[in-house]
Amino acid sequence: MEIFLDVFKWSIIAGAAVLLLTLLKPVLSKRYSARWRYWVWLALAILSLPVRWEMSEPLRTPVEIQVPDVEIRIPGSSISTVPESDGPSVQLDGTGRTWRVQDHLPYIWPAGISLFALYHLSGNLFFRHKVRRWRRTPGGETAKIYGAVCQDMGVKNAPPLWVSGAVGSPMLLGIFRPCLILPGEEWGEQQLSFILRHELTHYRRHDLWYKLLLMLANALHWFNPLVYLLRREAERDLELTCDDAVVAGSDVTVRRAYSETLLASIHRQKGLSRAVLSTHFYGGKEVMKERFRNILGKRGRKRGIFVLAAVLFALLSLAMWSAPRFRGIAAGGLTALWGLWLL
Repeated sequence: MEIFLDVFKWSIIAGAAVLLLTLLKPVLSKRYSARWRYWVWLALAILSLPVRWEMSEPLRTPVEIQVPDVEIRIPGSSISTVPESDGPSVQLDGTGRTWRVQDHLPYIWPAGISLFALYHLSGNLFFRHKVRRWRRTPGGETAKIYGAVCQDMGVKNAPPLWVSGAVGSPMLLGIFRPCLILPGEEWGEQQLSFILRHELTHYRRHDLWYKLLLMLANALHWFNPLVYLLRREAERDLELTCDDAVVAGSDVTVRRAYSETLLASIHRQKGLSRAVLSTHFYGGKEVMKERFRNILGKRGRKRGIFVLAAVLFALLSLAMWSAPRFRGIAAGGLTALWGLWLL
C-alpha cells in the first residue's frame, strides 16, 4: 500500500511535468533541437520507477494527512454514508460482508501491471516469432552495402541483417539479440544506405533499452493517461534525434534525399503495432510530418544544454520533496551527467 501511494504521488507530479513540456514543445522546438527532450523523457521514466534509497537521517519531517473514514451502505436501493473507523468500505446489508477499498487496492495495481505487460510482451514475442519464421539472408549487393555502412560508422559487432516479408518497415528488433530487418531489397543504393544508417544509429545508442524503460514506466503507471503521453512523445523524439544524427553536417540535397526515403517508407506499413520493442523506420503520418519539418526546417538550432540542466534540476528537486527518501536520485543524476556529456 505504501509503495503504491509513493508511485501515485510521483505519477501526479510526473504527469504534470509531461503535460507542461508537451504544451511548451511548439515554442521550444523553434529554438532547440529534440535532443534535450530525449534525455528529459528518460529522466522522467527513471524517476517514475519505485526505487527507494534509504538515508541515515530523514530529509524532512513526514507530513501525515488524515483521510476521513467513510462507509457506504446499500440497503436495497437507498445509499447512506456513515463514519467507520476501519476505512472506506462498501457493505451490502443482509450479507454480512464488507468490501473495503484499502484491502483490494494492493491487488488492483499489480493486476493492471500484469495485464499491461502481458498484452505488450506477448504481442512483441508473437511478432518476433513471425518475423524469424519468414526471414531470409539478404542478397550479395545488400550485404555489401551493409558492410560498407557498418565500416563507415565504426560499428563493431553489428547485428545480423535479415529480409522478412512479415514486416512492413525497416526496423531494429530484439533486446538481448538485436537484428536488423528489411521488408525487401528493392531500394536504391543511397536509399538503402540511409535506412541502414538510421537503424544502426538506434543500435549504437541502445534505443531498444530506452524503449523498454519507457514501457516499464508505462506499465507501473498504467492508470495515468499522462504517462502514455510521456511514452508517445519520447518515442517521437527518439526518431527525431536519430534523424538529426543521420543527416548531421549534410547539405540540403542530402536532407531532401533522406526525406524522400522516409516518404517511400510510408507505403511500407504492415504489422508494426505489435512490435513495441522495435524501432520503426515508419512511425505514422503525423510523426512523419514532424520528422520532415525537423529535417528540412531551420537548421542551427541550439542543443538545449541549459534547458536540459534546468529541467533535470527541477525534476530531481521534486523527487526529493515528494518522497520521505531519495527515490531514483542516483539514477536521475547519472542520466543528467550522461546526457550533458553526450551533448
